Amino acid sequence: MAEDEMSRSERENLHKWGKARRMIDENKLDLKSRSRDRYQYEVEGDTDTYTVGVDIDSGKTFCPCPFQGETCSHQIAVHIHLSGIGVEKESY
Repeated sequence: MAEDEMSRSERENLHKWGKARRMIDENKLDLKSRSRDRYQYEVEGDTDTYTVGVDIDSGKTFCPCPFQGETCSHQIAVHIHLSGIGVEKESY
């Protein structure tokens, strides 16, 4: 699909995934705490560092960055990282 055929939402989504992959490749994620049902990461963004929380049972994430209400690149990076270390739950 040519770029001009993509919707704005599709372009933004690709941008988020690209940024998330870059964060992982550049080691900008740091696991700060882990419990039976929750992980907490510190993720270095372009301008700030954010604490991203993940509820393992529900798969829900929280990030205090300006993109509240949407899945941001910080959350995507954490989900990709968790899948790479083998954290899998039915709801996750």
